Amino acid sequence: MGVAAPLFLPRWLVHWGAVVLFIFYGITMLWKAQFMSDQVSEELEEVEAGAYTRPLLSSTSAVLATETVQLPSISPKECVR
Repeated sequence: MGVAAPLFLPRWLVHWGAVVLFIFYGITMLWKAQFMSDQVSEELEEVEAGAYTRPLLSSTSAVLATETVQLPSISPKECVR
């Protein structure tokens, strides 16, 4: 709305259109929040149960985390050329 609409429509119409859309969106979100259930969904319970049984590191990331790389030592004279 911010870039393309003012090219085709008057600015006041774009402004008030945006105001109406934001008010509509806010009212819909409040309406949905009013009638939401307080129960935890089954999917969330499954995800939480799986999160505690899964290992924190996979085998490849554990190997990568313990590897060390030896960099060649460079004397200061070699750096300045």
